[in-house]
Amino acid sequence: RFFRRILDFPELYDKLEIYAKTAMKEFEWYQDVEAGEKSLLPGSYAVFALGLYDEKYFPLIKEYYSKLDDEHQLAHQYFITALIDKYGVSEKSLPIFLDGFLSGQFDKVFKNLAKLMEDEENKKLLIKELENYDKYERQNILYSIWREKWKQMIN
Repeated sequence: RFFRRILDFPELYDKLEIYAKTAMKEFEWYQDVEAGEKSLLPGSYAVFALGLYDEKYFPLIKEYYSKLDDEHQLAHQYFITALIDKYGVSEKSLPIFLDGFLSGQFDKVFKNLAKLMEDEENKKLLIKELENYDKYERQNILYSIWREKWKQMIN
């Protein structure tokens, strides 16, 4: 509730970003749930709030992804889904989604991105962006969009 309410005060966004950067500590999580897949890195709620507010916070999201324990902090998959819904596919947003896919060992298909990939321009943008990833990462990303059908979808 606090992080939702603070969005009513744009003059505090810079301070919220500082808080998020300060709070994010690798291999730590909020203590409101038992350690496991539902664990969230400290600062998560601030990153989610700011990231869904404006794309100027994409660098903060990228920093957030880099600090996640990809085996135990998986609740942010819902944030990635919300990001896709909020921003759609663009040169700025697509790398954020793809880095998000690689930030956790999800067993999830991001159907909302698969739907957006029905647009040929979006698919071309995806193919171009995939050049920035190694073979294993590309397969992981494509699986996150189409599961095992990815080979058919990307040809």
